[in-house]
Amino acid sequence: MTHIQESQNKYWGFYGTLNDALGRKNIPESITVQTWEIISVKLLATLLKPTADAETVREYLDSKSGRHLANRIVDNYLSTGVIMVELPSWIQTSFDQFCLQQY
Repeated sequence: MTHIQESQNKYWGFYGTLNDALGRKNIPESITVQTWEIISVKLLATLLKPTADAETVREYLDSKSGRHLANRIVDNYLSTGVIMVELPSWIQTSFDQFCLQQY
């Protein structure tokens, strides 16, 4: 079973960006929590190891890079009315760049 770490940046990054945008549409925070969990699992399953552990994925989502990913989900929601949690083709490159900056 995959351990998902809770956001430590609930005002910015992926969680804050998504929660703010969805909240403006009267969508409950529970949807943000579910989306966080789904995207975390997808990232852990998709990204190359060994750098893609639960803590690093949480740090990535809590960063500016996570905000960009949330913006993509929000833009899709605003144009389609559906919250689609899909990973873009650039996700591995973005994650690798994030890891290089951190370590």
